Amino acid sequence: GTHSTKTISEVSRTGRIPWNQMGIRRARHGTLCGPQFRGGATMYGPKPQSHVIKLNKKV
Repeated sequence: GTHSTKTISEVSRTGRIPWNQMGIRRARHGTLCGPQFRGGATMYGPKPQSHVIKLNKKV
């Protein structure tokens, strides 16, 4: 299969911290590329893989 989704390291977004960690009373996040954000990565999505079953020569 050649279907694929983008992981957090492949998403084209900024790596800047979205807001300050202290004093804003929001959850701590390191980047907006995470799967919980719109336009972010996809967790456990499909990736290109080979479905060929390898057998030994004797088999």
